Amino acid sequence: MKIPILMYHEIVDEKPSRDLQEKVQGSYIVSRSKFKEQISCLKESGHYTVSLDEAINILKRKDKTNEKPIVITFDDGFEGNYHYALPILMEYGLSATFFVSAGLVGNTNMLSWDQIREMDSMGMSIQSHSVSHPLLSTLESEKLKYELLESKLMIEEKIGTPVNFFSYPNGDYNSEVILNLRNLGYRAACSSKFGLNKSETNIFELKRIKIPGSYNLEEFKKILFLDRKKYLLLHSKDLLLSSFRRIIGPNNYEKIYAKLFNIKQ
Repeated sequence: MKIPILMYHEIVDEKPSRDLQEKVQGSYIVSRSKFKEQISCLKESGHYTVSLDEAINILKRKDKTNEKPIVITFDDGFEGNYHYALPILMEYGLSATFFVSAGLVGNTNMLSWDQIREMDSMGMSIQSHSVSHPLLSTLESEKLKYELLESKLMIEEKIGTPVNFFSYPNGDYNSEVILNLRNLGYRAACSSKFGLNKSETNIFELKRIKIPGSYNLEEFKKILFLDRKKYLLLHSKDLLLSSFRRIIGPNNYEKIYAKLFNIKQ
C-alpha cells in the first residue's frame, strides 16, 4: 500500500496580510474556498484521514487493500489553521497533524496555546516543528538537541499529550538530526521530499506532497488519484531543487529563497 501525506502551511479567507506574506512563500498559502473544495473531494472519493501513528502501522503491516488512507499535515503553526482549516476538517469528519514551532506560538499570525489546546481537544494531532524554525543541519550539537527536545517538552507541557513526531523546518536535516530524534524518543519524522510512502520508506524521512495555493480542483484530483504524469513532473522538480540545494548548501539556498520570495529572515 502507498500512503500519501499532504503538506499544507496556511489557509486564509481573503488576501493574506503583509505580515504573513513576509513570513511564508505565497504558494504555501491556500484559500479557504479551495481548501474546502479539496477536502470535500477527498471525502467524496472514499479517502479517509489517519494519524501518523496509524499510517506507520499500516505501512509496517504491508496491507494490500482497496482502502484509501491519507494523512493531512500543516507546518509552522499559522493562525489560519485554527480559524479556517479546523472548521472545515470538523465539518467533514476528518483530522490532521499540525506541526508547530513551539517558540513562535503566540507571535503575529501564529497560533496561540489556547487555540492549540482546543485543536487537540477536537481530535487534531499537535506535533513538533522545532523551537525557533532553524536550519537544523547547520546547528552545533547542543543547540540541535535543544531545538528537538525543548520543542517536544514545551508542547507536551502545554497540552498534556505525547509528542512523537517531528517535521523538519525548511525540509533541512542530516543523519545527525535523525540520530538525535531517535535518541530523544521521537517515533518518526516528515520531510519535504516529494513522493508516496511505502513499507520500505524510512520513517524518519516520510515523504509528502505539497499542495500549493495555485492548484485548481483538477490538479488536486491528479494528486489524489495518483496521476502518473503529474507525479513524474513533481518528482523531477523535487530532484532538481534537492540537487541545487545540496550543491550551494542550505544557508545559501535559504538566502536565495528568502530574497526571491521577499521573505524576512
